[in-house]
Amino acid sequence: MTENLDPGTAQITVDPWAVPPVDWDKWGKERTARLWQVAALFCNVPPESIENSFFPGKLDTLFHRVPLNVTELIGLAKAAIGSRALRVKSLDDNALEDSEVDLTAFATWACDVGKGFPPEFPRVIPEKRVSVVDEPLRTRERTTLLTLIAALANEAGIDISKPSKAAGLIEGLTLRIDARIAARTIEDHLKRIPEALEKKQSA
Repeated sequence: MTENLDPGTAQITVDPWAVPPVDWDKWGKERTARLWQVAALFCNVPPESIENSFFPGKLDTLFHRVPLNVTELIGLAKAAIGSRALRVKSLDDNALEDSEVDLTAFATWACDVGKGFPPEFPRVIPEKRVSVVDEPLRTRERTTLLTLIAALANEAGIDISKPSKAAGLIEGLTLRIDARIAARTIEDHLKRIPEALEKKQSA
């Protein structure tokens, strides 16, 4: 569509199908939103441009052409929700794209998988926590902790005399509480237990 101006001035061509820019004044204040809305914002696409006119808050794939990058990001996010790599505030089992997502959690996950995001994206950077104790464990403290691990492993029926196998089992336990510790790291600590027990028993 061509817009006519005053005589002697140039004509401006207006694209009636052009997607308007994201209203960051509005979305920049949000901390949670539906998954599809967050994915759209992450791709710098205004969610309103792909929203269902009859059902506000719902994605409309019938009458709106959803950009490919938004569709791909939604797909990746759904898979991440399934694998628990991306946590949601409220899960919608019937339509994962309608699940409520924390924008900061989404941004953190997306960055981890190599996705960039607009500088206006409302991401809250958590404050860095300052550790009260910023020094390595003393020998006595380490011996005590290793003894506790040995006692708990024994109670759980985990044979720490086989560090590699035991480490794999314990890694699985850490996953259950969303605080994964790599099996290799666990194995290194388990190998120190015999020496720690010897010191404790001879003390």
